[in-house]
Amino acid sequence: VAIELLDRRLRAKGITTPPFGDGIHYELPARDLALDSLLTDGVAGPGAGTYQRAMYVYQRTDRTVFFNQAHNHYLQVAAEGGVLLFGCLGYGFFAFARAARERIRADTSGLVWIRIGAGCGLAAVGLQSFWERGLVMPANAAMAAVLAAIVVHPSKPLASAGHNPVSVE
Repeated sequence: VAIELLDRRLRAKGITTPPFGDGIHYELPARDLALDSLLTDGVAGPGAGTYQRAMYVYQRTDRTVFFNQAHNHYLQVAAEGGVLLFGCLGYGFFAFARAARERIRADTSGLVWIRIGAGCGLAAVGLQSFWERGLVMPANAAMAAVLAAIVVHPSKPLASAGHNPVSVE
């Protein structure tokens, strides 16, 4: 949200971002409208999942192109749910990061690298969510859920899980 507010201030002063083709031409107004919604209904927002309906009110540009998403997960969550939903999202991120850090530190096996790789994959998805909303695709969301499960799944030694280790001679 802070990056979007800074970008808005720069454009208000006449400092614009370089043109990147038609895609960015439509994404920037969509983000501006999301910020308008956030600044107007900042505490609770219009409700989760209502971005498209809220744009009937906030979109003041030409209606030949209708904005049904903000092209930024975090900004869209903030615009739809205000500070309340965005705060819950931030708390969830913090709790997940803390649990992931504890699991990675506690894992002494060689499988810790799989946890670290899954965590890096989730970080990449989180970074991509600033520019695109890839997690709305069910397969992408399922993959992110699997990666999150890999990162925070408790590791159990085989003997404590009821299995007898097999020795190879």
